[in-house]
Amino acid sequence: MKLVQQLLQRNGLNTHRLIKFCILGSASFPLYSVASVEPAPIVFDNGIAATPTLILGISHDDNITSQGKESDSISSFLYTVEPSIALIGEVRNHEIYSSIGAGYGRYTSSREDDYFDYFANVGANLNLGAKQALDIEASFKREHESRGDGISEGAGNLLIQPIELDRVTFDGIYSYGAEEAKGKLSFGAGFEEVVYQNYRVLNGPNQARSTRFKDFDAVELTGALTIKAHSALNSFLEVRSKKTDYTFSKNQNNRLNLYYLGANWDLTGKTSGFAKFGYQDKKFSNQSNDFSSFSWNIGLTWNPSEHATIGFDSSRIAEDPSAISGYNDTIKYGIFWQHHWLERLNTRFSLTSNNEKFNSDSRTDDTITYGVSANYDIRRWLSISFGVDVTDKSSSEENIAYDQLVAYTAVTMSL
Repeated sequence: MKLVQQLLQRNGLNTHRLIKFCILGSASFPLYSVASVEPAPIVFDNGIAATPTLILGISHDDNITSQGKESDSISSFLYTVEPSIALIGEVRNHEIYSSIGAGYGRYTSSREDDYFDYFANVGANLNLGAKQALDIEASFKREHESRGDGISEGAGNLLIQPIELDRVTFDGIYSYGAEEAKGKLSFGAGFEEVVYQNYRVLNGPNQARSTRFKDFDAVELTGALTIKAHSALNSFLEVRSKKTDYTFSKNQNNRLNLYYLGANWDLTGKTSGFAKFGYQDKKFSNQSNDFSSFSWNIGLTWNPSEHATIGFDSSRIAEDPSAISGYNDTIKYGIFWQHHWLERLNTRFSLTSNNEKFNSDSRTDDTITYGVSANYDIRRWLSISFGVDVTDKSSSEENIAYDQLVAYTAVTMSL
């Protein structure tokens, strides 16, 4: 669910631009980032615009099952094909959009890890007058978890193929307030359902890893009051509540409440971003795992020159673990530097750090990922990317820690 990001956009940035970006970006399933293209959509007589996109990739992964540092890892080349098409049009001043896409991956040295993902979504940006707007979106995704990721972390060698799951989401956000009004109100609601498709019933010592125990549905409600403090600065109060119910593991049922004070800004075209600080309260049905703490979410970008962008983000939130019960107190930091050396050539350097503390088994994980990539726009409709991502994960449990290096190249094509 994208409610938090959409609320931030609605409270000072452009929600329509965000949703369009999500449509065009949602076709990219795999590990790598790709260069941007500027497609020329096909416009039909009825005004509907269609934008097809094709991404072809090849990468090499030296640890495709995220095996522990003391174990023998599997390395392989991966070929990916990702077609998608996005449709957008207007009906009585309302913007309607839809997209479908797929992602196929083939490993040359480990065919059991091949995957086929696909998605479809539909949504609308409804203009209800000068002061009101309603954005709605529904989506379906067939996704996969690579062996050693998600539910199978630390035990990827026990599986014979990736884990598959279906994800259904419905989101809506209503806002009240004119563009230049001193105050704005936003209310959001979202629903998410996840159902795993294989490994649902395991026996013996691995019974607890049966994927059915991670089936869930979640309902999220969000509200925000925004006050325009300056033409380029907004302050806001945000309240968010998410209730998650697990179908076959009732002791994991929980509600996460978040209370934030924050601001977003865009100053002189040089500095933009948001920052919010507050309190989080996560309560479980059995009360044994209840947790509360200080919480934050920060995203900043700075343009020291016309050709350079530096970004920073950080957050702290109590998440539901992928493989075990309870919660993991997760603190994330990230920084990147993107530089346009030429009109068509740019590079990007990134560093992310995740610290996770799990309450159920006193486990602590630290994950650091380094990334470097170069993007070259060959034509308006054709771009190519090269990059390397290096991951170093340490953990208090030896079978969870691993090293991984992925080198990739990808070609993005449109019209």
